[in-house]
Amino acid sequence: MAEPYECDVSLQVNVWYASRRPDLACIDLVQDLLQGYAYKNDRQVKASMALWGLDKGNPRCEIVVRPLPEFQDSLGVSSIPLSEIWAADLSLLKNK
Repeated sequence: MAEPYECDVSLQVNVWYASRRPDLACIDLVQDLLQGYAYKNDRQVKASMALWGLDKGNPRCEIVVRPLPEFQDSLGVSSIPLSEIWAADLSLLKNK
């Protein structure tokens, strides 16, 4: 297994449920559980997104953690274009 990231990261959680009932209350739990594995401390997560999907035949959860580019501290993540944070992950939104 790779070493945990030491830099700031983005976290995307895509969840496909078997029914319409569940909600996306899981992102905080996922963020805590990844601490020490995907990144050293959950304070490194500077951008997060959770997406809900329905797939009765194949319910699942896909998690994407990626390092963020350097940003100006005074501006925070808002100085990074959204396309640099999320664009590569948009293909995950399609139902597989």
